[in-house]
Amino acid sequence: MSVIHVTNFISAPADLVFDLSRHILLQKKAMEKISVRQVRGVSSGLRSLNDTIMWSIPVMKKASLFSLKLTACIPGDQLTEEMTSGWLVSFKHDRHIKAIKNGTLVIDEVRYTLPKKFWSQVVDTFFLKGKISEMLEARNIVLKEYAESNKWRALLTK
Repeated sequence: MSVIHVTNFISAPADLVFDLSRHILLQKKAMEKISVRQVRGVSSGLRSLNDTIMWSIPVMKKASLFSLKLTACIPGDQLTEEMTSGWLVSFKHDRHIKAIKNGTLVIDEVRYTLPKKFWSQVVDTFFLKGKISEMLEARNIVLKEYAESNKWRALLTK
């Protein structure tokens, strides 16, 4: 099993960061920057528990379909997505949102397992770990951009 751990600080309240983290238009905007597109599932608004989204991820010039289901949604605290279909054996993304004095810590932990093939370690080392990290970085950049400015107002009404 491989693990990727990323921590980011966002200068915004935890409840705002939580809602933006589950807003599908924000996710789509981030994924477009790295050529990942949504092909099925919730297409606007806030994702809720059990919502499933299918993404098309380019892998060696070929589209690979990958479905993620929101399996935990604890307001202001945690979001968990788990793979329901795709070429990996397993994939789980926990996003913890922790309020701190000057803002919010966003802690992403991704755990995944590749099929037991002779090429798995090479694919993980030279491609997959980098692609997953790139997706997390893209999501966090867009999340930070919206949360720390007034752009969030276009997506959320309070």
